[in-house]
Order: sequence, then structure tokens, then C-alpha cells
Amino acid sequence: MKNSNEENELKELEVTFSNQIDTTNIKEPYPRKIKDVFREFHKDKSIVIRPEYQRDFVWNTSKQKSLIKSVYTGIPLPMFYFAETNESKFEVIDGQQRLTTIFGFILNNSIDAQTRNKLIKKMTLEHNGKKITDEKIREDILNKKIYCVEVPKENLNLKYEIFKILNQGSVTLKSQEIRNSIFTKEIPRFNKLLKQCGDSIRKMTGLKLQRMAGEELAYRFFLISEYGYDSDISLKMKDISKVINDFKVKDIKELEKSFALFLKNLKKLFGKDLSRVFQVFSKKEQYPKVPTFSNFFFSGVINQGLFHLFAYYLQKYNSNQLNKVTETNFKRMYVRLLKNKNFVGVITGSGTNSRKNIEESKSVFVSQFLTKLLGIWENKEKRNISRTHLAQIVH
Repeated sequence: MKNSNEENELKELEVTFSNQIDTTNIKEPYPRKIKDVFREFHKDKSIVIRPEYQRDFVWNTSKQKSLIKSVYTGIPLPMFYFAETNESKFEVIDGQQRLTTIFGFILNNSIDAQTRNKLIKKMTLEHNGKKITDEKIREDILNKKIYCVEVPKENLNLKYEIFKILNQGSVTLKSQEIRNSIFTKEIPRFNKLLKQCGDSIRKMTGLKLQRMAGEELAYRFFLISEYGYDSDISLKMKDISKVINDFKVKDIKELEKSFALFLKNLKKLFGKDLSRVFQVFSKKEQYPKVPTFSNFFFSGVINQGLFHLFAYYLQKYNSNQLNKVTETNFKRMYVRLLKNKNFVGVITGSGTNSRKNIEESKSVFVSQFLTKLLGIWENKEKRNISRTHLAQIVH
């Protein structure tokens, strides 16, 4: 049973505050003439006005005209933020809509063809009953100043944090969309793998998982594989610099194999009901009279706690151990797990990322589910639990 609200397909657990800080050498905001910034954009090509992570140009005509009027009359604008790249260029991380408007008005052809048709080319301003020509407006604008802030390329975590903060008052980007912009340049092969894995998750679950929600799940999988699952994984996700340093040296083919094996094992366990993986039961529906797995109503929403647990533990078992459990028995035990109110309570609602709740969810998941089905993962003997014994457990 799928939830019609696509935004709820993945509940992103954002941490609103972290006491971890990064040192920075960001300089004080400094004034620059618009003509100098425009030259660097148009002639030197050293300013990237719309990086991959920036949204399309969306300002309407009225908003553009109000901006041009403000600049011409000398009203100070909010600061413009630029992030240095490894190619000695500067990406606009805040001010893209404003700079596109200003540069497009100065010289329409300086903006890409798809966007320039949305931009105003003429303005009507009057002073003391006299019309001000477009040429006069452009000339004056070129000599106006804007205040700029530069984020050094060495501090990728700070770039991420600044963009998140600046983005709060607009059509916000998702965290993974911002990470994608950074990973595209810093660890492109790993970023490409995240996209491939995200598509695989969408195909497996049947959920659209828009705005890189599938890629975020893949990102969580690889970070759990690398760093374990003993605390809030969201904090590890935000340490962009560490992730880049660690995954630059990773063998992409090995990472690809590990994720492929993860999906293969899930398919082996869930069979035709794979679309319900990582979901709890729907709170709106009663349990079915015939309590078979296929008769239950599921939430239609991926539960991050379940995903984290499967990502962490499933890869600990080898194929011999997984082959001991039948799909039918697995589903029976999974139904029992999801009926456990204590377990569901610590993987849903508030506080699910606390160390206490994580440890409790792991304890129940292992003792009441995995060990009874598959035995202890450290025991790699071919027959560490018999099917006869397993049948006695699940019936």
C-alpha cells in the first residue's frame, strides 16, 4: 500500500544543530563594482553563475524590475556568496537569481539561451518627470557595488553548511542535492555510483524517491558499511571533508559489488514482496484476520531505522547462512518483529537517532529476529541452525 504523498516516501531526519565546528579563514565581506564581477563572469569565465546544484531561474518580470530599480537607486543588496573550486573558479552559492537578472539586463546574450528569454531587456524609470534611458541605467549599474563573501575551497564542510543556511528562506535544496554538487567535482566516480544505486533502490521499492532520496539511501548504506552504526548516521553524512578523503581511495568496483550483494540478499529474503522492504505497518489499517505477510497494509514510507539495520547487519552474513532461511519463514518472523511495539517505537517518531534508541533497536533486531532466523553471524559454519529447528521457531 503506497502513500500518495511522494514527499513522505523518505522521511529525512535532519539534525538542526551540531556543536561540531570547522575552523575557517573566510575573509570579511568586501565591496566590488558590478562591472568587475561581470567581466569575470562574461569574459574571464571565472565565475560560474549557476552550478549544478542551483535551481533554474524562476524570478518573474516584476521581481526583476524591482531589483534593477533598487540597484540603480543605490539600495544596498544582501551579500553575494561565492565558493572557490579546484579549477580556480568561483561558484555562486547565494545570489544566483540576482546576478542572473543584473547580468542579463546588462547584456542579454551573456546568459544561456534557455534563461535569457525569461529576462527583462528594457526598463522604464523616471526621475522628476523625465525618462531614464536603458543605456543610462546600465551605465550606472555597472559602477554600483555589491558585497561579496568568498568561501575557500579547502573547507567543503563549511560550503555545505553555508548553503544550507542561506537556502532556508527559499525553495530549499535537499541535503543530498547539495552533497551531489560537491561530490560531482570532488569524488565523481563515487557520486556516479550513488546515482546508479539510487536508481536501483527506486526500481526495487517502486517508490519515486524524488530529489535524490534514493541516492541518499545509497549514501547511508556506504557510510554505515565504512563507519558502522553505533550513533546518528546523519552526523557522519554531514562531515563532507572526511567522506571525500575516505572515499577518494575506495575501489569503486568493490563498493558496487557490496551494494549489489545487499540488493541480491534482500530479493532472496523478500521475494515478490520486495516493494515493502524497509516499511512498517500502516497505522491507519487494522491487522488482517489472516496474518500472512502479503495481507498486511504497509506505510508506503521507507523507515530509515529499518534501512540502517538491514544495511548494517545483512552484509555480516554469508550466502550459506542466508540460504538456510526460506522466504516464508523470513516473512513470518518479520511480521513478528513489526508487531513488536517496543521495536517499532524506537525506530519511529522523535528521538530515533539517539544512541539509546539505536542500541535498543539493534538489540531487538538481532535477538528477536536475525539470530533466530540466521544464527550468529560470527559462526560461519555451513549449518549453524537447522531448518527443522527454524521451523519450530517460526510456527
